[in-house]
Amino acid sequence: MAQAVRNAQAIGLDKDIAVSTSLEREMRHRAWWDLCDSDTFQSMCLNRPPLIQARLSKVPFPLNCNDLDITETSILARPIDQPTEMSMHYFRAKVFKILNRLYLDDSAHVLSYDFVSGIDAEIMAVVDEFPWYMKIEDGSCANLPPSLEFILWQFHILHTCICTQRIRMYRSFLHPRVGDSWPKCTRAAEDSFIVYRNIRDGAGDEFTKSQKFLGQAYQVFSVAVAIAALLIVERSAQNPNLRSDIEMAIVDLGTLDSSETTVSLASDGRKVLIRMLAIYDQRGAASPAESEDLVTGISTVFGGEQTARSYLRRCKIRTLQKNNSGASSQPTNLIHRQVGREFIYSQETAVGIDVTSQDGFFSNAEMALQQLPAEDGANAYNFQQMDLDIPLEFFNCWPAESLVPYLEYPP
Repeated sequence: MAQAVRNAQAIGLDKDIAVSTSLEREMRHRAWWDLCDSDTFQSMCLNRPPLIQARLSKVPFPLNCNDLDITETSILARPIDQPTEMSMHYFRAKVFKILNRLYLDDSAHVLSYDFVSGIDAEIMAVVDEFPWYMKIEDGSCANLPPSLEFILWQFHILHTCICTQRIRMYRSFLHPRVGDSWPKCTRAAEDSFIVYRNIRDGAGDEFTKSQKFLGQAYQVFSVAVAIAALLIVERSAQNPNLRSDIEMAIVDLGTLDSSETTVSLASDGRKVLIRMLAIYDQRGAASPAESEDLVTGISTVFGGEQTARSYLRRCKIRTLQKNNSGASSQPTNLIHRQVGREFIYSQETAVGIDVTSQDGFFSNAEMALQQLPAEDGANAYNFQQMDLDIPLEFFNCWPAESLVPYLEYPP
């Protein structure tokens, strides 16, 4: 990527700001914005600074035209409501120019909800500009003739990019929840595979045989990982369609894995997704080795290893079994707070939950709510039953004498 950027700058692609009037100039504009989009996309996937400040570029966006509309000396630019080979590329350039602003001042503003929601609002404004052939109405895409089938495949790529990035942007504001971060994040997850499902359902048995499908492995894997991580960590994301989407991705990636044109990402990605669903089914329980292995498997689509590790850390649980031989006849539930950690104790079990993000929730210390009366810290409960997320505030009313230091465990 760095070499490509240097070469582009060496031939002045970044300074070609005149409107396209010929084949050569339009090709230069296309090449420049493809490079800008790829650079920003890699930055989002790997959490690295972009090489190009695309947000400042004055190079015109690609024109909405087909290749046959261009000659050596003229270009027939079509109205945006007419689908062409470049329609999606035009909107992609607009979206990624906005996304490039996330890296303003070395990404100093990505933890500001107002800043991120402002970026998101600009992106959604572009989405609102999408023409009829890139609109989704009641879960359905536009009905296009076979000659324009490529439009839906292109739209799928842009749509999943937008949905995945919206999930990435709002993850930092889910614990504690800020503004509308939760509904926006979950809506993006729920919408991610809409275009893909439309293409899949319309193509029937021919879907996985399509040459266009072969190039979709990375896109399918990346959005499925974003959804699976959301399910693992954010236990309150209960829409059953989210799991169905992940299972669909596993099936389709398996088709690529077993075909004559095996795609390595499809094979490895399918295994990662199966592992993520297994962890989800175990209520987020994973050993340190499993967690680290998962970090390695998803880092290239999750925003880098550190981002993946920090996010998945929220669901780390360890259970300490207590010897009850000397248990008091009046067992007590206890909660102790350390810097970055919360611990709950009962006479039977102690559960330590890593909440270094100070998210305000025991993300996976899931207990049956009906077993915990709101103002009762004197009864014993079996903390081994794990089904629900419990807000920390639920325990604030427990008596101070029920607190013990972690190092003095068992009390």
